[in-house]
Amino acid sequence: MKLPSHSSKFMNVSSNRTSRNFRLPVIVIENQGILIDHLKYLLTNLTKSKSWQTNSVQSIRLFMEFISANKESYLSATEAFKGFSEALQYGTRDEKGNDDSGLYWVSLSNRRSRTLLQHLTLYADYLADKKNDESLRLNPFRKATKYEQFINLAAYYHKNKNAFLSHLRDDVANKEKSERDRRVKVKYQLSSTNGAIKAFPENRIQDLILNGFIKKGASPNSPIHKRCDLGNILITYLLVYGGLRVSEPFHIWLEDIMVDEGGLAIIKVHHPKEGFAKLKENPSRKESRDVHLQKNYGLLPRTDSLNRKNYYSGWKDPALMDGNFFYVNWFPESAGIEFYKLFKIYVEQVRFRNTSLMDSKGKLLLKEEAKHPFAFVSNSGAPKSYETFKRQFKKAVENINLTHKKTLGTTPHGLRHAYGRRLMNNGIDSTLITKALNHKSPYSKDVYTEADQAEIHKVFTEKSKELNGILFNV
Repeated sequence: MKLPSHSSKFMNVSSNRTSRNFRLPVIVIENQGILIDHLKYLLTNLTKSKSWQTNSVQSIRLFMEFISANKESYLSATEAFKGFSEALQYGTRDEKGNDDSGLYWVSLSNRRSRTLLQHLTLYADYLADKKNDESLRLNPFRKATKYEQFINLAAYYHKNKNAFLSHLRDDVANKEKSERDRRVKVKYQLSSTNGAIKAFPENRIQDLILNGFIKKGASPNSPIHKRCDLGNILITYLLVYGGLRVSEPFHIWLEDIMVDEGGLAIIKVHHPKEGFAKLKENPSRKESRDVHLQKNYGLLPRTDSLNRKNYYSGWKDPALMDGNFFYVNWFPESAGIEFYKLFKIYVEQVRFRNTSLMDSKGKLLLKEEAKHPFAFVSNSGAPKSYETFKRQFKKAVENINLTHKKTLGTTPHGLRHAYGRRLMNNGIDSTLITKALNHKSPYSKDVYTEADQAEIHKVFTEKSKELNGILFNV
């Protein structure tokens, strides 16, 4: 069975007559063109992340494929949604691998199924509200059972008990919301604890830094900037000794890195759009980084959905100080001193050389792709790519004979976990850990400081010596 084609692609679109365009994913229907209603929906959600937008597109594409393959099988939109939900969660093939629908879908995880169904539900609600047509609501509300009301309320209070301005929330309105639920329920994803270590092994961090980023064919006696990938080492320092999230170093500008009288690197990590930039012509004045990038470099913030893949870097909404930035908190502080020593070499020997060209008269000129303020650069002088760093980090991990795997803590994010665990193991107060990790909620730090099974066993073994738990002499 040949199914109608529903594809997707990215295109630049504008919501008005200004020159500002946004790069958005669009759904293309065979012989019909772009699904305009969904494009308008995305334009109302420009602040959402790229993954949110692409998940929305995928949910609708899959639903359209499902409907095309199951014409006349359902009498209502809600029944079709229920069938689609089951197809995502259980697949469409029978035990022998046959599939009369022609879809041949395999089952998706609970988490993935829920994500896609939630996106489809949101879009259908948007259409129903916009067109004032309740028949378009794929998964309408119904009165919740007493148990569902209890679960909904418990989830609401758990989510919001530490939220900013939570004392101003309308509990009456949310109680009313808890008394209704969606008609089609998706099975809950399994909740489990992972026994594997999430933090990068502390005893292998120095090995990673010293030996992981060695350049191919480099002489052991060469200067450090020729022997090692110094940019990747500096980014690694920020993750493992500064506790930054993986995406955050790629938003740091040269002007953000300073030094105190003791040689410690003082680094501000600004909000990519709402942080402030210094004006060279008038240092007492500031302007937003969004405006500064566009006016002076013709660039957008790296979080903007229009940005190409090798320029994009995410932002996880950390706790910020007045001025829309946070400081890097070095632990141990000796790492911050060493960072600045390496950074001075990097600026002179790598960043400066990668961003400049010499003309016929011996004058240094700035490369076109290097006209930007970002601290870390590629070999061409362009802003260092988040995706490139992740690939190079994987290679560095393998260079020291470790397996690159999230559950082993050997991905870049594992370095942030190592930072959190190091703070905890050295008796740092939990309030300070929250601040050092730039979390808004005091409970967000828990995942970074949780003990692994080996630590639990070690503590229990030591403490068990103090107790006599033997009841029977066998």
